[in-house]
Amino acid sequence: MSRQGSGMMLWAGDRFLLLRRSAKVPQPGIWNLPGGQVDRGETPYQSAVRETVEEAGTIPAHRVVGEHVSRTRQGVYTAFVAQIDRPFKPDINWESDAWAWVAGNEARDLPLHPELRRLLDEMGAV
Repeated sequence: MSRQGSGMMLWAGDRFLLLRRSAKVPQPGIWNLPGGQVDRGETPYQSAVRETVEEAGTIPAHRVVGEHVSRTRQGVYTAFVAQIDRPFKPDINWESDAWAWVAGNEARDLPLHPELRRLLDEMGAV
């Protein structure tokens, strides 16, 4: 059975929120979107909202402007692209040890999750 995951790419103007994975989780030091596994009975969107609240402490009022679905050998991952009015200071949980609001061209120099890098390439953001 393949896994299903989802995440939220929150854009405030020309910047989006990234979280850096802590040493307490797989792939420490990698920057990625808030997100995770879709639980039984959840839609990918519900999961992305729940995971964002768990990992960033909140999710402001937002408008979903895009959806990117990628399929790999590990499963299916859906990234929701959403706009918010302004950046906020996340209250990150133990899964992350840092956060940043970055422009697409700034993300290029960070160690990004490969699927996030592909998403940014497809969006023309890096």
